[in-house]
Amino acid sequence: MEMIETKSLQQWIYRLIALHDEFMKLGDIAQANKTKQLIKKCIIRNLQSLLWSFFCRKSSLINELIGDSLLPSSPIPTSANLVKVKAGKPYARVYYKSGQAIEYAAPYDYEEVKTFCRDGDTIDMIEISDETDAIPSGIVLMDTPGIDSTDDAHRLATESALHLADVIFYVMDYNHVQAELNFEFTKRLSQYGKTLYLVINQIDKHREQELSFSQFTRSVEEAFQQWGVTFERMFYTSLKQKSMYIMSSMN
Repeated sequence: MEMIETKSLQQWIYRLIALHDEFMKLGDIAQANKTKQLIKKCIIRNLQSLLWSFFCRKSSLINELIGDSLLPSSPIPTSANLVKVKAGKPYARVYYKSGQAIEYAAPYDYEEVKTFCRDGDTIDMIEISDETDAIPSGIVLMDTPGIDSTDDAHRLATESALHLADVIFYVMDYNHVQAELNFEFTKRLSQYGKTLYLVINQIDKHREQELSFSQFTRSVEEAFQQWGVTFERMFYTSLKQKSMYIMSSMN
């Protein structure tokens, strides 16, 4: 079985290489670079079953999962580029848009790396490896700028990483969960065939005397279903009141 899967993966790699060459012939550098990223991902996956978990819009959730403030977070959007976080030997690697890459070995200045996360003009991506048991081996978490950012570069940075994601956790604010942008974007993710989980954060803002929580969750889940959004589960979370955590039944 493993030999068959390896052979199938190799065939996909050969196809991607051929596709990359075609894009280069056509002068489509952007698509060629995306194809190169997929080739690299396939090769790594062959070695360690790599899983990309793609978080839209909430660096603070990743910090909470890891148990360390690796990423900048605040009520104002802070991540201006893609940030990959994984378990392993500690380092921070910064990829510049010029093609240069600089690695900072531990112990490095966490605050300096956080400033890199805010630099979307000269920096393309940041990779952070940390000694943690919170991230299983072979899993990479990818944090992105918000798709609702007023900065077009932030939105493009998010959308340019979609092809790398196997699983997407789409995070929304309680007060804006039924914004049309959320419906439109998650519907697109469904159409792409992505495995999608919806996360509604800051449910500590809910006021039971105005609307029961069961009514709120039912209306939210029905709204996404009416938009044709296919998702695995919906999570309701709060980082302010960490005891508040609810997981919906499977969709």
